Amino acid sequence: MVVLAAAFSEGTGNDWLGVAVIDGYGASTAIGALSFALFMTAMTVGRWFGPLALDRWGRVPVLRASGVLAIGLLVAGSCRPLVVAD
Repeated sequence: MVVLAAAFSEGTGNDWLGVAVIDGYGASTAIGALSFALFMTAMTVGRWFGPLALDRWGRVPVLRASGVLAIGLLVAGSCRPLVVAD
């Protein structure tokens, strides 16, 4: 289930993150591209340093920390920024 969730979230981010930021939040195309670049950077860092974290702290603490981070990202991604009209 963890692998399925990771594959689903990565595929969704690859395919729709830029579109969601541009269309959903009304951001510029540069911000949409930047959000995709940050996503890919985070995925790369996780793949490079994930095994080191597992070796240092163990599977259960790393999985718990990842779950807390995922909940925070879910909450942050669910909030729509306030736009003040002129």
